[in-house]
Amino acid sequence: MGILFGFIFLLVGGCTVTWFLTTEVVDVVVQVPPSGAARSNPYYAAERYLEELDVKTETTWSPPTDPKQNLGILFFFAPKRHPLPRRDNALLDWVREGGHLVVVARQPELGESYVEDPLTEPFGIRSSEGADTGAGASPSGGTGTVVAGSQLELAFFGDHWLADTGGGDEDERCWEYSAGGQLRAVGFQRGKGLVTILCEASLWETDHLREANHAEFLHQVARLRTDPNAAPPKRAIIVRGDTPPSLLALLWNVAWPLILTLVLWLVIWLYTRTRRFGPILASPNLDRRRLGEHLEAAGRFLWRHRAQASLIEPVREALLDRVRRRRPDWVHLPRDAQVEALAEQADVHPREVEDALYGSPPRSPDRFTRSVTLLEILRRSL
Repeated sequence: MGILFGFIFLLVGGCTVTWFLTTEVVDVVVQVPPSGAARSNPYYAAERYLEELDVKTETTWSPPTDPKQNLGILFFFAPKRHPLPRRDNALLDWVREGGHLVVVARQPELGESYVEDPLTEPFGIRSSEGADTGAGASPSGGTGTVVAGSQLELAFFGDHWLADTGGGDEDERCWEYSAGGQLRAVGFQRGKGLVTILCEASLWETDHLREANHAEFLHQVARLRTDPNAAPPKRAIIVRGDTPPSLLALLWNVAWPLILTLVLWLVIWLYTRTRRFGPILASPNLDRRRLGEHLEAAGRFLWRHRAQASLIEPVREALLDRVRRRRPDWVHLPRDAQVEALAEQADVHPREVEDALYGSPPRSPDRFTRSVTLLEILRRSL
C-alpha cells in the first residue's frame, strides 16, 4: 500500500512540474460589448462624463421646442438636420439670452455640393467634404488652440471640415481648432451665449472619448462661458438626431403666413355665410304636387339646358301621326305639297307651317310659343 501511495505522489508531482515548465501565462484583452443604455446610445460615456462634472444631462432624438425654460448647453449632434427656419431662429435667440449651442454643421447629402444651414451660416461657416478616404482610413488629427493658452490633440474620423465663407462677424469668434490644414471646430460669442460649431461629433462617442484629448476637449467646451465669474451650466441636452417633422409641422414652419391667411379667409367666409338678412322664409309645402307642376318643371329644366328640340319634337310627331290617321293620302305627298295642304286646312301662311314643322327648334321664348301653338292648331284642324 505504501508503494502505491508513493507511486501516485511521484506521478502527480511530475505532472505538476511538467505543466509549470511547459506553459506560459498570457494576458488577453477581451472586448466586452456594451449593455443596457450604452448599447443604443453612442454618447452614453459623454453623458456620464458630464454627470461627473455636475451637469445634469439627458439624451433625446429631437431638440426641445422651448429651450428658454432652462438655460444650459444643447449638443445638437445631427449632421443630417432638417432646416427649419423658425426652430433654428428660436435656438439662436436662446443663445443670445445666455445658452450654449454645440452644433455639428449640416453635411451635404450624396451628390450635393452645398446645403442650407440656418444655424451656422449666420457665422459664415458651412460644412465642406473632401475626397473619400476609404473605410480603413486613419483619423485626421492635429494640435490646435481651443481656449487661450490651451493646446489639445484631437482626432477626427470623417472627411468633412468647416469652410469659412467670410460672411460672419470676425469680432464674435472666440477660438478655433484646425487639423490637417483644415478648420475642424470654431467657437463664437452670440449676445450673452456661445455657439460651438464642429465638423463632426464622433470624437465624443463612447468608442473614442478615451482617445487623445477628447474628454478634456468635452470638459473645456462644457465649462465655456462668456462671463468668467458666472456659474457653469448645470443642465445639458444631447440631441442625437433630428426626427422628421410631420407634414402639418413642416407646412407651419415653411408657410405659416399662408396658413394664417387661409384661416382668416375661412373665418370671414363662414361669418358672411352664417349671417341672415330679412325674415325667415316659410317652410315649403310638402304635399303631393300636381302633374302639371312636374311637367312645367321638366320643361323649364330642358329649356335652361338648351334642349328645345326635345320639347318641340313630340308636338311635331303628334301632328304627323294625326295626318297619317286622318289624311293618309297626304303622307306620300312631297314636302311642299304637304305644307300647302296643311296651310290651306288651317288657313295660315305656308311658310309659317314649314318653319313650325320642319324648321330648326326656336331659341327665343316667343318664337317657340308661336310654333307650338301653330302645330297644335294644325293638329286640331284635322
